[in-house]
Amino acid sequence: MHELGVLTRALERVQRTADEAGIEQVKTVTLEVGKSSSFVPAYFVKLYPAARELYTATKNSELKIEMVTGNGLFIKEIAY
Repeated sequence: MHELGVLTRALERVQRTADEAGIEQVKTVTLEVGKSSSFVPAYFVKLYPAARELYTATKNSELKIEMVTGNGLFIKEIAY
């Protein structure tokens, strides 16, 4: 299950972005997941509550996932 490692790296980036912008709390993180990728979106959803606790900016945030054409994973949006 490589989703946990990918998710924690994504949230690490969200935390850095929030820190640089002087934002204390993130409301929503939206990930774009490629339909042809090997990622299982349900695993991201299941792991998110634990992963978000690792970073102060995401502790109370929600995860949204959008399925897109392709095989990648991208942070589409961070709502503050």
